[in-house]
Amino acid sequence: MSTTEKANPIAKIKEELNIWYVNPESLDLHGKPSKFKMVYAKFMIFWAIFSQIFLLLQVIKIFSNQNATGVSESAFFLYAIGCVIWFVYARFVLSRRNMPLAISNVEGFVLSVMIIVGIYLYR
Repeated sequence: MSTTEKANPIAKIKEELNIWYVNPESLDLHGKPSKFKMVYAKFMIFWAIFSQIFLLLQVIKIFSNQNATGVSESAFFLYAIGCVIWFVYARFVLSRRNMPLAISNVEGFVLSVMIIVGIYLYR
């Protein structure tokens, strides 16, 4: 447990809720992390959010056209289950909680469920 956690538990909670916060201790086990690691860690948070855009495009297409012909519900059902499994791993199993992995999989799960709903509404 770091001195920040011992001294101020409220600061630790604020860090957990701020998705753009990158804990330098989580990037390097031996001393201070490089600037590259800090920048790349923030980029990965951005990419975690942006990388699920393909699902959003599918949601928009299904609901705007009101047509889900040819879209596999089993594929998106399995994807949603995978997102839950990865989210649990990222938040509860990893010793240092992996925020990009958690964000990406929450987003993937929500969008997959929206696609599945669209499939059942418009097929």
